[in-house]
Amino acid sequence: MSGRKGSSENNVHPGRSKERQFAGNRFTSQQDTVYTSASIKKLQGGMDLEVPITSNFGYCILEFATVYSTISNTVICKECEGDVSFAQSSYHGLGFKIVQSCKCARQKVINSGPMLQHASEINRCFVFVIRLLGIYHEGVNLFCSLVDICSGISNSTYFALLENIRIASSAVCESVLSFAVSQEKTMNEEAGNVRDEFTVSGDGTWRKRGFSSLFGVSTLIGKYTGKVLDAMVMSSYSAACNMWKNKKNTEPLEYEMWYESHVDKCTINHTGSSGKMEISAIVQMFARSLVKNEVKYLTYIGDGDCKTCKGILDSKPYGKTAVTKKEWEQDSVVSKRVKIIKE
Repeated sequence: MSGRKGSSENNVHPGRSKERQFAGNRFTSQQDTVYTSASIKKLQGGMDLEVPITSNFGYCILEFATVYSTISNTVICKECEGDVSFAQSSYHGLGFKIVQSCKCARQKVINSGPMLQHASEINRCFVFVIRLLGIYHEGVNLFCSLVDICSGISNSTYFALLENIRIASSAVCESVLSFAVSQEKTMNEEAGNVRDEFTVSGDGTWRKRGFSSLFGVSTLIGKYTGKVLDAMVMSSYSAACNMWKNKKNTEPLEYEMWYESHVDKCTINHTGSSGKMEISAIVQMFARSLVKNEVKYLTYIGDGDCKTCKGILDSKPYGKTAVTKKEWEQDSVVSKRVKIIKE
């Protein structure tokens, strides 16, 4: 119907184009996980863990004005034969763009380093390394300010980088574990055993000494390869839960809305003492061995009074098929390996 409100006939700005849909910018590019997910699919498609290394690739620290002013004084444009100048723009974390200008009035934009789609690789690399050193967000920005590299990394970008690192690290970990399982199958069969019936030992470690740690890691190790076949991180703490617990009574509606979105991704997977983390994790790894690795851990090697052994036997992970407990001294292969490690 002509003349109605909002119709094209009544458009007071007929030449104005429609509002363009937002497609992201340099601040949202770091949050994109598409590149990471695509790389994971390639990694999962094969078992080749050999990574080619380019010898001429590497990062360095340089002072922009000193280096590029020298370059400007020694080079000219190939087209106009005029002087060339360089400037920095589009800062985002440690990444930026180098703008090359001359009399041609055509600027050439160069990325300061490799890009992962639209995100600077250096930001992910830097945060990954700095986290390995045990430094958190505040330390990242403090380092950047003291060295005068950049203004730092924003809070949202930092956690987006961590998410990409988490996705990539998890994929690499699973690929390495899967490769270890395939090797253990082969060596187990060569030793005259049933290919998918393993002998394993378990081990656990905590974030800090004693039995007050909030985080622990447990692993299952193959008898013949001596490699980790499965691993599980146990946590009795969540920063988000800790922050919201005081709002449960004061802001019940907001708490419920937050809890619904958080419950499926909460990192807490253990309740009770830290000492029981190892037992709980190994029992769960036994329970998922068929689904995850298509194998059964039918023999577990542990200490004489091993509480983990008791937990495994009581859980009956394979129904009527019993798990056999074996002590270190009874298995020469494992005992020899442990002796070498201790020495």
